Amino acid sequence: MNVTPGAPSVPMRVLHNEARDAMLIGYTDGDPLREVIRFEMDPRRDLEVNLEEVFAAFNEPGPQLVGLEVVRRYRAERHRSLSKGDVLFYGEVAYAVAAAGFVRVYPTRESITFR
Repeated sequence: MNVTPGAPSVPMRVLHNEARDAMLIGYTDGDPLREVIRFEMDPRRDLEVNLEEVFAAFNEPGPQLVGLEVVRRYRAERHRSLSKGDVLFYGEVAYAVAAAGFVRVYPTRESITFR
């Protein structure tokens, strides 16, 4: 989330799932998704570490994350916390927040409202 200028980076997009039951049953193909924020991540770090950091940052960020500009921006825009069923695009690959961890998903472009 805090990429050094000039260092390699990969885009991360956070999409909230707007289906009524997504927080209960998780992501389902065709669920309506709304992009709420995008930023850059360090691809040299482990994928799971990056995904977990994003989840933590947009839920209950600890002292090491709360000061990051992207976290302040997310909170300033009054977005809700990430929940089961929300989707993270790491580059062009999508992962839904699951009850525990993340699962690879394949949302269609038609299901996404972009920023």
